[in-house]
Amino acid sequence: MSNRISATQFSLGILLITGMAMNQGIASAQDGNRPISDYFPDAPAPSDAATKFFGVSDPSQAMPSTETGAAPFVTPPPPATPAPSLPRFDGPFLERSKLTGDWLGARSELRDDGITFNASSTQYYQGNTLGGREQAFEYGGRGDYFLNIDGKKAGLWQGLMIDLHGETRYGESANRLPGTLLPQT
Repeated sequence: MSNRISATQFSLGILLITGMAMNQGIASAQDGNRPISDYFPDAPAPSDAATKFFGVSDPSQAMPSTETGAAPFVTPPPPATPAPSLPRFDGPFLERSKLTGDWLGARSELRDDGITFNASSTQYYQGNTLGGREQAFEYGGRGDYFLNIDGKKAGLWQGLMIDLHGETRYGESANRLPGTLLPQT
């Protein structure tokens, strides 16, 4: 059996001892002033429990003082996190963060000034294989364009963020092939 006690056991023990001490006047009239150790023979004395749990010999020092407003335990500050490195746009084709590269340095300069531009394309070949009006396939897709402006970096004002999103559809849709009211998924 371990000599260590958990925080829950300690709290319950203190509550029981405090309750017994508060009721000692009632108990003393009935059984002749029995000490608390008679009720809990294996329990450590309150000052011993405070020493084991809090690491202090005086139990009054185990909790923050309301008179001074200072807590006896000091939490160390969190370690500083390093600044994130910015992605590189140049370099070998397979190691770039963007397909089209750095645009002769313009992309890096715009990013440093708070302006980023991204584009993506999604293509699909979709069709109706069974039933409906027609069994055929259609090719189509969509393009997405994102423009983000950070007001502080762009020299406007702190807190300004502009996010623009444009979409373009191209090709044919397969929604007309089955002849239903709901779009094909």
